[in-house]
Amino acid sequence: MPEFFRKALTSYGELGLEVRIAIIAFIAIATTAFGTFVIVRLPANHFCDRPASSSIWRRHPILRILFLGSKNLLGVIMLPLGILMSVPLVPGPGLVFVVLGLSLLDFPGKRRVELALVRRPTVRSVLTKIRARYGQPPFEVDEP
Repeated sequence: MPEFFRKALTSYGELGLEVRIAIIAFIAIATTAFGTFVIVRLPANHFCDRPASSSIWRRHPILRILFLGSKNLLGVIMLPLGILMSVPLVPGPGLVFVVLGLSLLDFPGKRRVELALVRRPTVRSVLTKIRARYGQPPFEVDEP
């Protein structure tokens, strides 16, 4: 796999400036659209204590393993993307992707880290503005 990334980076460096700008613009637009979609679709009480759901995937062991595996894989992809997009001059909604990536992962202390991020005024205001733009109420957050 490292050979693939080395070749991809070499090929990217050989592209013209216009093509590189187009790729960066596409990635910025695609990640922003995906992040916005997820933020709008999450329930307003996502960051509050909720009773456990009795969905079929929670009751069926094979579906549970498949769902949790897929959810964690998506979280493993989104978290580093969010960290990368948080770097200055890199386009995309970095902190939003970090919050979404953390929301998808299962690890001890996840809720504490997630709430610490969502309670930050800048992150919370961005999330609230995105949800308001699409007619969704702001996230309810359990205060410490």
